[in-house]
Amino acid sequence: MEEEFLEEKEIQTGHEKKKGTIHLSVSKFIMILLVTVLGSVGITCAAMIASAQLQTHMLSSTSNLPPKLIEGLSKSYTLLKNAYMGDLDDQKLIDGALSGFVSGAEDTYTTYLNEKEFSALMQATDSTLEGIGVEVEQVGEYIRVVSPYGESPAAKAGLQTNDLFVEVNGENIVGKSISEVVTLIRGKKGTSVTLKMKRGNSEYTVSVVRDKISLTTVKHELDKTNQNVGIVRISSFAKTTYDELVEAVKDLRTKGVTSFVIDVRSNPGGLLDSVQKIVNMFVEPNKVIFEMENKAEGIQKVFSSESLGSFKVTEPITILIDKGSASASEIFAGALSDLGRAKLVGETSFGKGTAQTVQQLSAETGIKITYSKWLTPNGTWVHKAGIKPDYEVALPEYSKLSFINPDDIHQSGESSDSVLNIQKLLRALDYGAHLTGTYDEETVQAVKQFQKSAQLEETGVVSGDTTRALLKTLREKIIQNDTQLQKAVELLNEK
Repeated sequence: MEEEFLEEKEIQTGHEKKKGTIHLSVSKFIMILLVTVLGSVGITCAAMIASAQLQTHMLSSTSNLPPKLIEGLSKSYTLLKNAYMGDLDDQKLIDGALSGFVSGAEDTYTTYLNEKEFSALMQATDSTLEGIGVEVEQVGEYIRVVSPYGESPAAKAGLQTNDLFVEVNGENIVGKSISEVVTLIRGKKGTSVTLKMKRGNSEYTVSVVRDKISLTTVKHELDKTNQNVGIVRISSFAKTTYDELVEAVKDLRTKGVTSFVIDVRSNPGGLLDSVQKIVNMFVEPNKVIFEMENKAEGIQKVFSSESLGSFKVTEPITILIDKGSASASEIFAGALSDLGRAKLVGETSFGKGTAQTVQQLSAETGIKITYSKWLTPNGTWVHKAGIKPDYEVALPEYSKLSFINPDDIHQSGESSDSVLNIQKLLRALDYGAHLTGTYDEETVQAVKQFQKSAQLEETGVVSGDTTRALLKTLREKIIQNDTQLQKAVELLNEK
């Protein structure tokens, strides 16, 4: 039996409709559910098993197991049962054997799911989303942040793209699988998890309180410099995103908007049918919007169609992307770029061009398999390379400053990389401090000046409320000086 996520949808492939199921990308996990860590919003590289032909192909050789495999497993099991001095758990032996077998594919995204891991996937359609809200992937021995999700606890705690997980609640997780780490991090609203993270050459520790994650995936506003431009931010491609986007566009039109910036920065992806409908919103019918390629069917072209929705956006648009824009975001940006519908601004995107399916092995276990790859309308495979913007624009250097843990105390006499980071932050906020890495008198005075302006006790010590105020003020400055957004608006002003 095959099991996919999240629900059955009709996918237009070529000019035929083939019934399939939308499923979860297994390279990355969103840690946001009540008792699981997977959610229906923010799932990357959602794709489909589009036909019975592909299903038949996947299961066509079930009897052709190599004799050496059967013999090796049988002998190993017998030897362990007869000779091992300790107690053995049959289910653990089975899990270990299957996990090892699947790991032979040497593909990060293809893994065996034990009962606990499979259960987490089965609950991925739960509409109550709680947790820390961050998407991750496995890179070698590390679990790496792809992007925090929206206004999630992870985002508020300061986790950033490319941060590496080192410890979870004091347990070293370097070398553990993505599923093991996700299991450690997941939890209910109101509970906390302590994370040790690595950013560049430094480490920081932060306590994150799990919370309910908003299901709103689209936010919109008028541009502050040109109110004829509407700014639309899509945080993920979920079930509700199409309807949310329609309402956002309608509202902005009533306010006189004549062009749009579509912001998919730090958007980790989502559901295939969602991004398909949204791309369809911006293009004419019968245009190739992406391609799927697998062993059984070769390349299948996916077309825009009136059946995907009649609402259209014909106004000029630009699209913002960055290194946190992955999978479904790349389908969106790649399609509208290839079709000449939009210019891309920002940084090269993440580069996730494969699709996975979950096949059920028993009532309680399964296997995640990379079965397909997707390509842009021009046939480009973006995997690992990402999508390069038409206009590469960097954010200010201070947007890359390291997180400061509010629980830490930094004061006079300290010499460390953390102090250097604080000095850089103070400089970015126009409070003078020499970049010495030593918490000298000049740094104390700069901190006191900031505390005075923030109406805090003037202690000259960076900790607690002072740290939080520094981070909040920096975040506001980054938003006010969004060079990528400024360029996107500038391009629309030229039209």
